[in-house]
Amino acid sequence: MTDYTPMLLAELPRVITQPGFYRTRAGKKAQIHTIDQTPIMLTNGFAAKGGIEREFRGKPRIKGHCIWHVSGRAYPLVESSSDIVAPWP
Repeated sequence: MTDYTPMLLAELPRVITQPGFYRTRAGKKAQIHTIDQTPIMLTNGFAAKGGIEREFRGKPRIKGHCIWHVSGRAYPLVESSSDIVAPWP
């Protein structure tokens, strides 16, 4: 049996530093349009807001209302394909 210790969001490195385009774990383009700069939100909250590029009416478009922690996590306890991992090249 392995010991599983979840990592706190505040302990993860910051990936989202400013509004702009980023790459998700699935390789899709995400756009961050606002980041709440309140210290409690930057530490523990999901301060980054934006959307992920999806096919819409035959063309790629940034759609949806997504939130992320500044570490890039879309969910607090698990990694997902929607996590932001790096700035868009």
